[in-house]
Amino acid sequence: MILSDIGEDHLKALEEFVLNHPQGNFFQSPQLYNFYKSLPGYKPELFISVNDTGEINGSLLAVVQKEKGFLKGLLSRRCIVIGGPLIIDNNDNNEEIADKLLHELLNKVKKSSIYIEFRNLFDLSFCKEVFRKKRFEYIAHLNFIVKILSIEENFKKLDKRKKWQINKSKKSGSNVSMAKNLKEVKNYFLILEELYNNKVKKPLPDYDFFKAMFNSNLGKFFLINYQDKIIGGSLCII
Repeated sequence: MILSDIGEDHLKALEEFVLNHPQGNFFQSPQLYNFYKSLPGYKPELFISVNDTGEINGSLLAVVQKEKGFLKGLLSRRCIVIGGPLIIDNNDNNEEIADKLLHELLNKVKKSSIYIEFRNLFDLSFCKEVFRKKRFEYIAHLNFIVKILSIEENFKKLDKRKKWQINKSKKSGSNVSMAKNLKEVKNYFLILEELYNNKVKKPLPDYDFFKAMFNSNLGKFFLINYQDKIIGGSLCII
């Protein structure tokens, strides 16, 4: 059975399911579901599969999002799924669960989205046929998973040019710090906004997203400072 009317008890059970799942990740967590619910322009859709005893054996969190403005919003409606679906290991009904989750998703968002995009963080080849039957197109993509050791060990693995660039930046007086207030977050956002408008040419969440992320403590903003000015940075999910 697939649940789409989600209550607090479901979210508590889902949190445990995601934490214990080998491919469990932040992008399929109840924390991100609640975060998106609080933001205008984002509509999270959560589906939970349960067995006959009421235990979760699969879940799927998708987010319908669009840009501001009537025409721009109409033409940018899309549904994004990152790191999902999550389906319990060693289950003979894996494909059936995946089929039901995708079926519910398609029914729910087909009128509110121009397209649906799954951004895989792990191998989903076990249900490749399910996706094909739902008319999804598979595009190969390679992810690198980097094991975090000590700072020294990771630094050794960088190529010589990167090491040289980092050392030169440090010697010139740049440093990295975590954002302490919203003013610093806004300065970082303005850099991103200019970069996305002029070079990346892709949609960027507006400032409200970054403000909410800072206030939620779900992520940390690492900022590069040079001569008392923020010149770059990165938002990292905790």
